[in-house]
Amino acid sequence: MTYNAATQQISCNGVSNGLVSVGGAIQLEIIVDRKTIEIFGNNGQLNMPLPVDNPAGNSLISVGCSSGNATFHSLTVNKLKSIWTGASK
Repeated sequence: MTYNAATQQISCNGVSNGLVSVGGAIQLEIIVDRKTIEIFGNNGQLNMPLPVDNPAGNSLISVGCSSGNATFHSLTVNKLKSIWTGASK
């Protein structure tokens, strides 16, 4: 996922959408599952659900900013357990 501060565009897996900063900042919540990524921006200003093709089960996540300056004020990552009983992961 990349945010272009100059054009105020967020891009992920070849899909781009506008996300206008509020007071010079954007707020993101990103939920990653086995088959989907959902990006929520600025408390509902953006909802960007995307399919994921990840046959190898790679868990690498990359977040960056292009064309402009960005500062992370906070980053929280939570790993959730399966809701299915008897599931190994």
